[in-house]
This record gives sequence, C-alpha cells and structure tokens, in this order.
Amino acid sequence: MSQKIKILSYTSDYFDDWYALMKKLFADYPTKDIKKALKRLERDGRYKVYLVEVKNQIIGTATFSIKSDYVEGASQSPTGYLNAIYVKKDFRKQNVAKKLVEKGEKWLLKKGCIEMGSDTWLWNKEAQKFHKNMGFKKKDVLVHYIKKIG
Repeated sequence: MSQKIKILSYTSDYFDDWYALMKKLFADYPTKDIKKALKRLERDGRYKVYLVEVKNQIIGTATFSIKSDYVEGASQSPTGYLNAIYVKKDFRKQNVAKKLVEKGEKWLLKKGCIEMGSDTWLWNKEAQKFHKNMGFKKKDVLVHYIKKIG
C-alpha cells in the first residue's frame, strides 16, 4: 500500500464511521438492528474495535471479543474471536485486513487468549478464502433449522 495507514482504537467519536462500514458488511440486516448492536458493543468490555484511517478517511474496521462460552475447535476458554472485519473495496488486497487481524491478535494475547475463532456463512466463499489466507483452519460446518410450532 502506497498510502500510510493508521490503526486506531475505537472511541465514540468514530461511531458514525463504524456504523457506515457495518451497514455495508451487514447489508441484509435492518439498519436499526445494526445500530442497536453497535451501541451494545460499545458498552461491553469484552469487545475491542479497531478502525483504519487513510488520509483522514476511515476505510476499514475489525471487531474482536473474548468469549468464555464454547468456541468450536478451541482448546481452552476464554478464546479470542474475530466478530467482524470490513475494508472498503478500493483498499482491499493491500494487507489492510491482515494488519487489523494482527492488531487484534496482539490485544487478545494481552488478554490471555492463545487462540482466535471466527465464522462466516457457508455461501460466503470470499470470506472463507480470507479466513484461510489469515491462517484460520476450518473446524466444522453447522446447519441451522427452524420449525414453526404455533
């Protein structure tokens, strides 16, 4: 990347930028639900959000957490987790996401985690390729069901 990137820790001053990126990542979800979820994450100390700035523009974000419940394939608890990552299309394939993941790994290591989990949808081949490129190993595939009972 020819442009200098800066990785910032999230503060509420960046809410609108973070929200705009998450609306792109979760385009199939109602925007009010995304906003509500982000407000909840802001207050939860188990989450760490990073933003990427290039020339005073926020172009990417990643959210990490510490999970004490079961994480598929993990050997211990708590386990770090990559909850969400998004980089604007014009800045992809320039190691921005890799730098975000590395920053999150450092935070998780400081918090005592030795592993990091993540997930994506079975249909999302691009995200699966990203995870493989970041060194994640596929552990399982889960199919969800629902049945109306009333």
